[in-house]
Amino acid sequence: MADEDKEDEPPPAAFPIDGLYRRARVPSYTRAEMEEQDAQDRQANEAEPDTLKETEAAAKEAAIDDIYEWFNSNFEDPSFQTPSINGDYIYQYGGPFDANDVIWEIFETEYKTEWIEEAVDLIQADGPVDWAPKSSGEYYKIPVEEDEPLTERASTKLSILSGVGELRKTLVELPTRPDAVGHNGPPVDIGLPPYSEKDKKDIDVLLIDVEDAVSDENQDATTLEKLAQKLMDYGSRALTYAGQKADLAVDETIKTGIKAGSGAGLFYLFGNDAVALAKSILNFAEKLL
Repeated sequence: MADEDKEDEPPPAAFPIDGLYRRARVPSYTRAEMEEQDAQDRQANEAEPDTLKETEAAAKEAAIDDIYEWFNSNFEDPSFQTPSINGDYIYQYGGPFDANDVIWEIFETEYKTEWIEEAVDLIQADGPVDWAPKSSGEYYKIPVEEDEPLTERASTKLSILSGVGELRKTLVELPTRPDAVGHNGPPVDIGLPPYSEKDKKDIDVLLIDVEDAVSDENQDATTLEKLAQKLMDYGSRALTYAGQKADLAVDETIKTGIKAGSGAGLFYLFGNDAVALAKSILNFAEKLL
């Protein structure tokens, strides 16, 4: 009986066809085909690490770009907009910020350590040590109140710079005499404005020099005094013209006696402001000695 059972079992590697078991045909390959298949398998295995490297490189580049763009949308070099006094920046809108600190705070759990470090190095390579917040960024804070009042010297400096700006605006509106007039007699004697176009350009250059000298970290008292004296002379000429033109003494009565929009009125305003600014500069220079 056991022998009969064995005869009924299908032979190995066989399958039934028409009720009978037939031995399966094993596909045969030539040596060349087998070698070609092996080569294809090796090529596929070698390509896989290259693909992984490319994917990794692309992810790294995207991460660094993301960090770089985020940082530059929130921070800037303080020299762009941050006010300063004697070379020291006043971070009244927040900061100063360290690039390394803020980047790690935001991206530590998002990207690989080496990617973050590379982004930080890229940003710090071309930037300052301390950063200021951009007015459009999330780190920009409007101060509710100043913690400390400005020093007298800083306040005077800001006042002078503001005065220079206002004086340059008035200067643009002043009428002028022809450059050829004035060689044989003072213009004020014939009713012409005291300044030529060349004078106006010289005054504008003088005001720019004042601005630069006051803003300079190494302020020079002698330079400031010379600039103030030149400005005083220009201001006095304008006041003299305004007084003679209005046939009034150069005092407070001119302010009420001259129409503000008239030529004489403009020269009075300019001259009065120029003399006042010159006195402020001289006072500022004295305190440097």
